[in-house]
Amino acid sequence: MIFCDQITSTILKPFVARLRPCNDPEVKDIINTLVYCGGGYSFPSSHAGNHFGLAIFLSGLFFKKFNWIFPLSIVWATIISIAQVYVGKHYPFDVLGGTIIGCIIGFIFLRIFHHFNKEIWV
Repeated sequence: MIFCDQITSTILKPFVARLRPCNDPEVKDIINTLVYCGGGYSFPSSHAGNHFGLAIFLSGLFFKKFNWIFPLSIVWATIISIAQVYVGKHYPFDVLGGTIIGCIIGFIFLRIFHHFNKEIWV
């Protein structure tokens, strides 16, 4: 999660510099902001990246013993991500970008973990 968060928040958000919908003068009056908007930029969604990264990593780690973990973790990460759009903090493509980044990073870290822990296949 730390790696996902740093990639999305520290590197990509300042590079893309897309305003949050709740801060964007063109749309902020037509959206329903349900939580404090805060500052910073919108793309990609760190919430989506972090939660999907964790979901992919944990699913891959525990899938053989608990095969129900994959659909449950994906539903959980999806709900978190959709909520970011619902409360007015992100555009849908911000969440999609965060989802893709999180899935890629989660998969990479899962492969690294399995490479160094070949005997651990829970």
